[in-house]
Amino acid sequence: MVAYFFLNYFCINNKIKRMKKSLSIACLFITAITAAQSTSKISLKKGQSITATSTVNTESELSMGTTKNDIALTNVMNVLDEKGNNYIVTVTATKMKMEMEGMGQNISFDSDKKEDKESEIGQSVAGKLNVTDTFELEKSTGKLTLINLKKSEEETNMSAGISMMSGGGEDQPFNGAFLIIPSNKKIGDSWEESISNKGLITKKTYTIKSIEKSIATIELTGTTIGTIEQEMQGMTMNITMDSKFKGGVKADITTGTVIESTNNQDSNNSMDVMGQQMQVASKINSTTLFTVK
Repeated sequence: MVAYFFLNYFCINNKIKRMKKSLSIACLFITAITAAQSTSKISLKKGQSITATSTVNTESELSMGTTKNDIALTNVMNVLDEKGNNYIVTVTATKMKMEMEGMGQNISFDSDKKEDKESEIGQSVAGKLNVTDTFELEKSTGKLTLINLKKSEEETNMSAGISMMSGGGEDQPFNGAFLIIPSNKKIGDSWEESISNKGLITKKTYTIKSIEKSIATIELTGTTIGTIEQEMQGMTMNITMDSKFKGGVKADITTGTVIESTNNQDSNNSMDVMGQQMQVASKINSTTLFTVK
């Protein structure tokens, strides 16, 4: 009877040990698949294109009243070549649609309408549409470096100011098209990023919320502060920004390409033109979808 008891105890104990070992292996496996097995470099191919479709809705409180501004933009990036740690890419703004309401005026523009192209607004934005600029895209960071610029300096400054005031401090729509997740980051982990751009400092915190197959869903929070100087219609404008934003990113961790990004931003800005200062409090909601072909 005693022998039977010890034999039974030995068998049960071995089963428990095997179960613990199996459980440990299973835990390691689960940890491995929930960790972001992401690429360390952006993966694109020559001939590929990425279309960025953005909508930006802005409501601003000025001393003269409330203004509302809805903008829809389409930009296309084409991959021309691969050169060492960089891709050579072109970026072209192909479509623009906007609705502006405020101070007793309603203004609209649609680049697809011939009559709008011939209007005063159409002529003012003509130099921004269907004009192709060439960049180097760094594989390891997603940083874009301009090689040649077709737009005038004033047009570039104007579009940069609009982009930075409506999207977290970045002056190029494709600066948000790529995301490299640091190695060994898993669900629940966070990391930080700081960007200095033309007098503005943007600090971002990313947190991985989920990973399904190769798609990571990431929460993004951050701030943008600083002052930029711009030339517009012969006048110098100083814009001081103090913004907080929160949004999300969906990215393919195997290629480093972003699928969708959202951003909700509260800004308290001031503009100084010819000694006159204007306070602007804005709420900005933006969404960008990226389609890779």
